[in-house]
Amino acid sequence: MYNDNELLLIERARAGDNAAFEALVRKYQDRVYNVCRYMLGPADAEDAAQDAFVKAYRNLDRFTPSPSFQAWITRIAVNSCLDYKRKPAHLSLAATSREGEEYTLEPPSDSPGPEAALESKKAGEAVSTALAGLSDKLRAAIVLYENGRALLRGDIRGAGHLHRHREIEDIEGEGGA
Repeated sequence: MYNDNELLLIERARAGDNAAFEALVRKYQDRVYNVCRYMLGPADAEDAAQDAFVKAYRNLDRFTPSPSFQAWITRIAVNSCLDYKRKPAHLSLAATSREGEEYTLEPPSDSPGPEAALESKKAGEAVSTALAGLSDKLRAAIVLYENGRALLRGDIRGAGHLHRHREIEDIEGEGGA
């Protein structure tokens, strides 16, 4: 599932070429962020995604072409999220205002208009609520499953839209959570 350019970028990054690793980050940042967002929520997703890329960079010498780089970085992201969930709550990296209110910076939306944004937000909240009710293992399985489906479709952004309420309800009904 590699193209020659990606293998070259991996080899150059292993040799210390930071620009090559930046190109890999740009290629997979949306996928990794989406995995982290669905595992942790938007408040901690950026930190966990960054942590995943730092771990990948530090362990490039351990990477083997099978599984693919995409599968490898996705697995690192899931493991980073699971590690992040184990941290005590007081170590959360979500920002707080002077008044003590928590806030996060959301990435800019690609939505075509306000109606689509509202619909997407409602669907995303419903999915996040459903995913939050699942065990960590089941949530990780769903996120990895959706990313695998995205890979088969050729969607390099990943499973950024887990708007499959019926599938989640089916899984919950089979003894999830």
